[in-house]
Amino acid sequence: MWTMKSILVPTDFSSHSELALRQAEAFAKVYNAQLEILHVTDFEKVANDYTGHRGSKESLIKVIENEAELKVNKLIKERNWNGLKAIGINITGSAIDRIVHVARSRKSDVVLMATRGRGNATDFVLGSTTYKVIRTAPCPVLSIPNPKNDLSVTSVLFPTDFSNNSYLGYEYAVSVAKQFNSKLHILHIVDDKTPDMDVVEQKFTALKSAAHAEGVLNVNSTIAKDRDASDGIKNFVDKSGIDFIVIATHGHGGVKQYFLGSTTVDVITRSQVPVLLIRQMEY
Repeated sequence: MWTMKSILVPTDFSSHSELALRQAEAFAKVYNAQLEILHVTDFEKVANDYTGHRGSKESLIKVIENEAELKVNKLIKERNWNGLKAIGINITGSAIDRIVHVARSRKSDVVLMATRGRGNATDFVLGSTTYKVIRTAPCPVLSIPNPKNDLSVTSVLFPTDFSNNSYLGYEYAVSVAKQFNSKLHILHIVDDKTPDMDVVEQKFTALKSAAHAEGVLNVNSTIAKDRDASDGIKNFVDKSGIDFIVIATHGHGGVKQYFLGSTTVDVITRSQVPVLLIRQMEY
């Protein structure tokens, strides 16, 4: 069963990314994972903050890099990590490219991204950046829409269309449910067509058996009718008190257009609860 040994957490030192870091700590505690705190300095975005600098461009880059390094080191040394292992990484470049590069080079198990932030000096925490990281990350991405809320994982949702691709996320959903001692919901959305209930029940039974084998016994399966899959997922989340979603993305090249076109993207952008987006690991 999948486990989380390392969590890559981009930060811009804003209050918003600080809240996201607290969520990362909560996951790290449950999984006994190492936190890898990443700051990317995008020179082109921060240079305007140093208009009074009279040296060369190279000397300015060095000043900015040194300041970022000090901030990262201070965070790692002065924060109370409550027994967790944490390392700091400071790197220069485009936030999106460098986040993906570091995740690949360190073989991170997951990248945790908050989806809202200040968006001036750096923009890791904005939804657009999260979306672009999801498209190119070599590992799952955990999208946190409301890091100001305390982490609570009591009900895990696994939506599936019973395709091989959607099954990719099931191991992860079972792992989260087990680690947090949560109820696992398996959801299958159908449109106006009536599904073959015998086939659906067989698939539900197989999924439940796999969860039971891993010690996750509280498993619920539901068929919901909705012409739009993302609406169906959102309605189920709201009605059932879901506080964590696990959904698959497509391969290495882009977001899987889950169910009916852009459902995965819709789930990310509309969700008010954390979404773990699963892709085939590159390593």
